Amino acid sequence: MKTSNIIKYLRLFYPIYILLVLSSFRFPFLVFVSAFLGVIIVGLILNIINQLYIRIDQSKTD
Repeated sequence: MKTSNIIKYLRLFYPIYILLVLSSFRFPFLVFVSAFLGVIIVGLILNIINQLYIRIDQSKTD
């Protein structure tokens, strides 16, 4: 996945995630859904960081 695609997904997921976290105070079963989406968001952020490090390493070797 390209970094730009991941950033698009983060922009899509982030408002939904905030709404889920806020509504989970009223509906406790949404805690599991928001935790699952949180894991996905953290995974996407770590993927971006990993790709940036790969680009930095490639630019050092060139």
